[in-house]
Amino acid sequence: MTANLATFVDRYTMKHVRDYPHPVDRVWRAITDDGEFSRWFGFQCTFDMRPGGRCQWGPDAHYFETQIGRFEPTTLVEHTAVGETDPNRWGMRFKLTERDGGTRFEFTQRFDPSVVVGYEPDRLGADTPGGPDSPWRPGFVGGFHGAWDNLGNYLDGAPLSRGQEPKNVYFGQLVDEWLWRKVNEGELTQDVADRYADELRSVIYWDEMNGVYREHIRETIPKK
Repeated sequence: MTANLATFVDRYTMKHVRDYPHPVDRVWRAITDDGEFSRWFGFQCTFDMRPGGRCQWGPDAHYFETQIGRFEPTTLVEHTAVGETDPNRWGMRFKLTERDGGTRFEFTQRFDPSVVVGYEPDRLGADTPGGPDSPWRPGFVGGFHGAWDNLGNYLDGAPLSRGQEPKNVYFGQLVDEWLWRKVNEGELTQDVADRYADELRSVIYWDEMNGVYREHIRETIPKK
């Protein structure tokens, strides 16, 4: 798999590029309105979309907070660490341009070599295939990759799980069997079991993407 994989700008900068068949203003609303953003990104976010505004990623302090730097409505929004004025040290940039009647979406993320990335070392995808100084963990990059899949599905009005069926069919069958038993034994309702099935399959797919990005990072990261 190579289509739509993030690419390196330099050793500490990666870019995701997608083309969505929707107008720029529609995509802009989906990435700047915190209600819409929360629906497809996967957890609750609260945005103050103006220069200097604070953005909370997640429902509480266990996640992270950013500050809006550059803000050019319908085309560009740049997040930096709170109190940071240099986006070259750490930053996330969303850029939209009209392309073939739709929108080219570019997400660029930059880490300063001295920035320590907070990611629990025992979690799946927490390894650093680019080297110990590399901030690019497969689970981290793969998570953003899945988010841009979700954005496309959301804009299309399709289920967020579209295109994210794991290749490991056997494990999916085990999930179905386990949930069937829980429903049959009265421990879960069918609605809850269906939700668990979707969530578990999304985790399987995410971990499969970890493997794709582990190899991709190892093979393509620029040398020091």
